[in-house]
Amino acid sequence: VNTVHRLWQSALLEVDPDVVYFRSRLNLLTDQQQGLLRDLADVCGFRAVSDPPGWLRPEELQAMKAYLTGRPEVRRLGRYRFALDGREVDFGAAVAPGDEQRYPIA
Repeated sequence: VNTVHRLWQSALLEVDPDVVYFRSRLNLLTDQQQGLLRDLADVCGFRAVSDPPGWLRPEELQAMKAYLTGRPEVRRLGRYRFALDGREVDFGAAVAPGDEQRYPIA
């Protein structure tokens, strides 16, 4: 959430999100939360993973390789909305105060 609020600084400094996860082992993030982190890393242009390759199932390892080699076109559509290779991503619900967050921290 903090990274989304700092995106305006990206012209001045490197804004990095949390690391991206592909593993299901010892990971409490939902698929939706993992997807939001991956999308945010794409928006930031800063990719870092925290998965030991030995912990990944074959399909998770393949997904990580595809992610790390891909470079989607990123376009800003609004304050919290972006297009990644034409697919719209909206981080608004993750940061909206008072609403039920789709990316809960606790």
